[in-house]
Amino acid sequence: MPDIQRLIEEIEVKYWPDMERCIKLAPAGLCCEFGVADGRYGREIAKILNPRILYGFDSFDGLPEDWELHAPKGSFKCDPPTDYGHNTELVIGLFQDTLDPFLYKHMGEKIAFIHMDADLYSSTSYVLNLLGVNDDFANGAVIAFDQCTRDEFSIKHEGRALQEFAEYGWYDIKCIGRQKRDG
Repeated sequence: MPDIQRLIEEIEVKYWPDMERCIKLAPAGLCCEFGVADGRYGREIAKILNPRILYGFDSFDGLPEDWELHAPKGSFKCDPPTDYGHNTELVIGLFQDTLDPFLYKHMGEKIAFIHMDADLYSSTSYVLNLLGVNDDFANGAVIAFDQCTRDEFSIKHEGRALQEFAEYGWYDIKCIGRQKRDG
């Protein structure tokens, strides 16, 4: 089984120049962001993806559960962004309520790019496992995690979900970059 922490630490990159490179590596298919919040990252991703559509998933009700002591349930609640981008579509609601109907609507299309900013283990795990078990990833799909290994909370949540997903062995996983925003 791959050690995701080790794979991710193999490459140190700067954030947006390499995020742009990662986005451009994504094959044809659907592009999604899980965790939109105020839309700041999605706006930049949508510019790079243009004319492709970025589908942004978020309830805008904040975290659906406590993120340990880091942030309580309801943290990050905000209004949906009104300036998310002309080539974007918001999918409003909990991932557990919206992703399956979205996939049904786009049956036959594969996921090519994901910006994962779900923060929580449960949310990240749900997305990865639903897409994995349904074989909804395009060959060569790119998943950019906002915070997979940045701190103890990230490792216990998004990082743990990725590690478990990798252990299922459904896909070959390769690290192509690492965000380095905090020093």
